[in-house]
Amino acid sequence: MQLSFYNIIVDDHPIPGEHLLYNTRTQALVKVEGQLMGLLKRLDDPKNFSLRMQYANELVHLHEMGFIVDNKWDDVRRLVHFLGDLKYKKTTDTFSVTILTTMACNFKCTYCFEENTRKPLCMDRRTCDATLKWIKERVIRMKYDSIFVTFYGGEPLLNEEALEYLANDLRDWCAGNGFAFRFMIQTNGYLMTHERVQKYLPLGLSDVRISLDGVAEDHDLKRPLRGGGGTFDEIMKNIVENISHVRIGLSVSYDKSGVAHIARLLDHLEKIGILHQLGRIICSPVRASLGQSVHPEKICGSACLINYNDEELLHSVIEINRLMSVKGISVQKGLPISACPLLREHGAFSIDPQGRLFGCNSMLGHPEFSLGDIFHNTFNDKRRKFLNMDVGLNCPVHCRYLPVCNGGCRLISFIEHGRFERPDCKVRYLDKMAPDLVKKEYDALCQSS
Repeated sequence: MQLSFYNIIVDDHPIPGEHLLYNTRTQALVKVEGQLMGLLKRLDDPKNFSLRMQYANELVHLHEMGFIVDNKWDDVRRLVHFLGDLKYKKTTDTFSVTILTTMACNFKCTYCFEENTRKPLCMDRRTCDATLKWIKERVIRMKYDSIFVTFYGGEPLLNEEALEYLANDLRDWCAGNGFAFRFMIQTNGYLMTHERVQKYLPLGLSDVRISLDGVAEDHDLKRPLRGGGGTFDEIMKNIVENISHVRIGLSVSYDKSGVAHIARLLDHLEKIGILHQLGRIICSPVRASLGQSVHPEKICGSACLINYNDEELLHSVIEINRLMSVKGISVQKGLPISACPLLREHGAFSIDPQGRLFGCNSMLGHPEFSLGDIFHNTFNDKRRKFLNMDVGLNCPVHCRYLPVCNGGCRLISFIEHGRFERPDCKVRYLDKMAPDLVKKEYDALCQSS
């Protein structure tokens, strides 16, 4: 027997002489003491026969959890089986779908990935009806028991008629057929008034996610109104008025200029007393985007691209985690499995205003990357091409992060390398971040027990 390739070992935590083992394939986490750790590193040494007998029960449990395997071929076999399940098996009972009610937007954000392909298209009643039919048929055929819709744009509230029509119909259909239903609105927040929230709550509104890039002096520079003018004050007014009625999360972007604006935003939210009333705060790096629909390979905003090998990104993520921890905000723990939905049979879908299906929001506006449409019952060749990509199997088989990354993001591979099939490697980034993420996972489990 031997240690699995897919273990992350963190030494001297929670105290010197104790060790954490985290397996990225099984997501198992255990603490082991020094003598057992020494045995695990030399399992095949004949001198350790008596120790193997002493720890026989522990070794059985570690084998069941995937920390030790019979041999390297056993490890690889389990990995290939795991990746196959990830690609083809339904892993949730909730059908998640994103619906773009419109591509129009009342903001002109400096880094918007949709700006290169933006057309003021709105979903009409015919497309709404076809969308509802497609969702219902898929939920029944795939035997889901609930539906979760994210209304997206553009700015989804610029087409309230479609949003309300879709939500009303799905709420009533689910109630009459034994399915659960809820929806989220991904919005810039400018139109998310108290009156609208109160109107949408009975329809199934459970979450609102608002993009906010700092306090007024930061946010208004990056996210102004399309006709000019600041937006921060109106968004904050809406957040404060709605925070006690619906769960509100924030999405905050950052680039190579640093994360000082995030610190200023957290201070402001704390000062006005709503920081700990908010849902999850997600901070994401600004990336380059695809070119115009006829030339997606002509990447836009490449100067803003933050590669996972860049020191700037490493420092930014570490600093953001520090800022969050100081404020008592939960940060990412562990290394959750993050498989690209384009490569999954049951991945989430996005439906644009014309009824085209996409597997990645960053490809919206590029019909050449559409996987089909809701007016037909079959997917196109592009869908099959993505599903047939076994990108993870092109990575080094001994990479400890392979189960959680599976070759990385297909969009980033295309942007950085011009090919969807090439792995998007984050080893350097993960080597830096993984030990701290494992420690946070362990500490959180201890606090909850």
